[in-house]
Amino acid sequence: MRIPGEPIETSEARVTPLYRTRKSFAVVHFEEAGKGRIVFLPEGAEIRVVGPSSLGKCYEVMFENQLYNIFKVDLLGPWSTPIEPAPVKPSRMRPIRALAAGACA
Repeated sequence: MRIPGEPIETSEARVTPLYRTRKSFAVVHFEEAGKGRIVFLPEGAEIRVVGPSSLGKCYEVMFENQLYNIFKVDLLGPWSTPIEPAPVKPSRMRPIRALAAGACA
């Protein structure tokens, strides 16, 4: 279980679904002290799913580096569009086999 407001790893963010909203949504934001408040995300917001929420029937999502909790029915309804992730470019780095072998000898 994650603590609300805890940052997610970059690699984890790459494999989670991304959605763009077509209307404003009410979501819950938990402050560090654990106090929750309702805020509205704007129309056109790009929301990344982090995982299940501690709130029933909700997902924990990331928007502008902040964690929020949104109802599953809102996020998965007809008013949000899944965004395909950009393809990951292969790294130009080559393995350093000769150095690694020499270091082990």
